[in-house]
Amino acid sequence: MDFGNAKVPSLGGIPLLAKLGQGGMGAVYYGIHPRLKIEVAVKVLPFHLAEQNPEMVQRFFREAETAARVSSPHLVNVKDVNQESGIHYLVMEFVKGQTAGGYLRKVKESGATGLVEAEALDICIAASEGLCAAHEEGIIHRDIKPDNILIPFDKSGQPSFAASKLSDLGLARGVDPGHSLTGSNLPMGTPGYMPPEQAEDAKNARKPADVFSMGATLYALLSGNAPFQGSALLKILRATIEQPQTPIRQLRPEISAATAALLDKCLAKDPSQRLTDAAALLEALKACRNVEHAVQPAVSPLPGGEGGRGEGAVVKRCLKNRDMAS
Repeated sequence: MDFGNAKVPSLGGIPLLAKLGQGGMGAVYYGIHPRLKIEVAVKVLPFHLAEQNPEMVQRFFREAETAARVSSPHLVNVKDVNQESGIHYLVMEFVKGQTAGGYLRKVKESGATGLVEAEALDICIAASEGLCAAHEEGIIHRDIKPDNILIPFDKSGQPSFAASKLSDLGLARGVDPGHSLTGSNLPMGTPGYMPPEQAEDAKNARKPADVFSMGATLYALLSGNAPFQGSALLKILRATIEQPQTPIRQLRPEISAATAALLDKCLAKDPSQRLTDAAALLEALKACRNVEHAVQPAVSPLPGGEGGRGEGAVVKRCLKNRDMAS
């Protein structure tokens, strides 16, 4: 179609003006909705995938249905799903900003290990708000990671961490084990961020699996890397299942005792030892954010991540909610 003085590809009358990114379920393009006169993001399912595997088309449309039924200012909004000439596409809210993963990479390029603690907490608090809405609808995300969180820019062009949005419900599924959008027991998700039970069998993922992945995301934002790594996929999965993560205060001694304790809780191998769902996680994250400045300076971390006297009171105050009692 004609757009200005140039010819550009289009879908559903929406001109595709620039490629924003590429994911496992297709490429995402920037466009202008011709009737609504708003900026949109258009996710396009690769034609060859749809042709080779019709199940991918079903999964693509279910992603749209899943996302559309969950409403939150901290979730990327879905506006439409359709197909044109055999090309299947999803029209979504365009978020002017960058992914948390992209922001982390820029921070690391500047020489820092990871984000400031307050920034990382604000991002995860906002994303957990969106996750709460999904969990309330019985939806498990199953692919939470920094690259699936969008940080909008404010009017001055600065990142607005507290307005962050969780995106990509492409691997989402219902709480009912019989309801899966993938129809597979294979480990679906992102190595290093998915929990042990999901790495072993995708259908084992329940709400605590998302708690683990959000904890892994917070850990990555603070440390610069996912908590579980390896030179090959199998090594990453083995580390996730068998090995503990390096304590965050061993990497960042200035991180508060409260946040360190919460990370240990989220990254527990046993799902029953984690927080139960996004609501409990959100409460704990907010508590950590509240004490991060007010209480943390009074606690002097010791080498190796051990805290001095008074640390127990900090952790207790931060983690006071229905699931944190141990």
